[in-house]
Amino acid sequence: MRKTSEPQQDAAAESWYVLDPDDRITGIGGSGWPAGSEAYPGTRIYDHVAGHFTRQFLKDFLQQARSRGSTRQCYRCDSPVAKRLMEMSAVMQEGETLRVAHRMLGARALPFAVHFHEVPRASARLLRCSNCNRLRGIRGDVWREPEDGLQAGQTALVVHTVCPECRSHIGMRRQSAIFRIRDIR
Repeated sequence: MRKTSEPQQDAAAESWYVLDPDDRITGIGGSGWPAGSEAYPGTRIYDHVAGHFTRQFLKDFLQQARSRGSTRQCYRCDSPVAKRLMEMSAVMQEGETLRVAHRMLGARALPFAVHFHEVPRASARLLRCSNCNRLRGIRGDVWREPEDGLQAGQTALVVHTVCPECRSHIGMRRQSAIFRIRDIR
């Protein structure tokens, strides 16, 4: 995959954080942290995650790491100008802490810039999967790549969720109330 005008980042570089048993950030390191991230330690990781379904997806991922000792998951974290394939890994450490790392596996230019704006559910026109980054209309049933459903210069009003295909990949089979809702119609 090739990158566009984004700053070059070593594909092996990673950013990481350590979580205590209550999912509070106890430390951060590596590259790629935004300005102000020095304030993250002491906060819960879920304070930095958009969307109820996405927070549940992350909770299940972290629980899986704690029960197995480690786990990893590929996901998309696109910039406005590039598709970026990432990997998130989590490994248990001494003292019941969990080290979670994110690293970019590669990137490919989008045909045009794609912009998203998180809005309350009542104002959203699209659902955006936080794992694969595909989009679906609020009342639609087909998940599409952003460039297949948006136009150049458009800002998509979205609510973050996790699509059914991505939920099945991480084993989110738990029958909690939020996953009994079919496709958030």
